[in-house]
Amino acid sequence: MSNKGIKINRRAIEQIQKEIGKEFERAARKHPVRVPVQTVMPDVFLGAEGPQRPLGTVEADPYQSLLLRWLSEQGHEHQIVNISAFIADHELSQDDARAVVVQLEHRDLIKVSTSLTGKDITQVQLTEAGVIEAQRLQRLRNSRTARLANACDELLRWAFEAGQEGDPVEIMAFVDTAGSYFAGDSLTVDEILGAFRYLEQRGLVQHAGTADTTTAASIKVRVTDDGTDCVLSGRTVNDFLSHQRQGGDTYHIKDSTGFMAGSSTSL
Repeated sequence: MSNKGIKINRRAIEQIQKEIGKEFERAARKHPVRVPVQTVMPDVFLGAEGPQRPLGTVEADPYQSLLLRWLSEQGHEHQIVNISAFIADHELSQDDARAVVVQLEHRDLIKVSTSLTGKDITQVQLTEAGVIEAQRLQRLRNSRTARLANACDELLRWAFEAGQEGDPVEIMAFVDTAGSYFAGDSLTVDEILGAFRYLEQRGLVQHAGTADTTTAASIKVRVTDDGTDCVLSGRTVNDFLSHQRQGGDTYHIKDSTGFMAGSSTSL
């Protein structure tokens, strides 16, 4: 379709983006993120028999990455630290706190203090691997590339899960999810909006609301067919887009005497 004759009101677009940003900031101040641990914790096999299930990545889990960051910032890398303050600050139940501690211990990133009465989950110590992992998470937090890539992946996945039967979802609701945290830090409003624009420009999501500045604060998005394909493929957004751009002539072996060339296709 030709775009000749279409004039884009960039000033209006910038105004819309400012309005959205203000609403994000107001929502973040009014409703601090409280993510139920059960919704973000991967399954962990703790038995003595059978294969262990994959744990996923620490940076994608808000509480595991937050606890590692908190421990590394205490300045006692090789000493036992009481994490009661961390548990209280994040309003974790004992069961939720135990789930976080057990999974970090299972990764050999922390060591739980052992007493005569058993393990006290509030007394933990960073292992050497935990110190290295905490340093890796810090590098990720400081990486603009890693943060944007994660924001795109998580925003697209969340929009797909939250949108039932292709219904649009309010992008501001993403602030209250586990995906809005990365490597122990919350994504900024600009990062979330930047991820939305990136996904929209590449046809993975579309703006489903009105362009009126009076209602832009409640911007809604809908995942496109390409966006659905990306989520269901299990690829990251970057991998999916790279795979799309790699279309070319495909050759199929027909028999031992020759081959047949197929036409160029883009998956």
